[in-house]
Amino acid sequence: MEKVGRGHWARALIWMPMLLLVPISLFANTQNTRRTLRAVWTETPPVIDGNLTESVWQHADIATNFFRAKEGETHPAELDTEVRVLL
Repeated sequence: MEKVGRGHWARALIWMPMLLLVPISLFANTQNTRRTLRAVWTETPPVIDGNLTESVWQHADIATNFFRAKEGETHPAELDTEVRVLL
């Protein structure tokens, strides 16, 4: 059996951490893309007219940063969009 020299061990010590870090970096961008929006209960129904000056809209959470999905790829939405949900 052949002895392993110091040079082989030194190279192994350099390459082993790199080989372990590569899979981590491949999966680093696989965040949970599920987003939620809380619907706020209101006693007074809002008028759906595109005007958000009514006080009930000020209590609603706002969803932003929409994207479009096409053919398996996602892209940021071209227009800024906000969504508010009341019950």
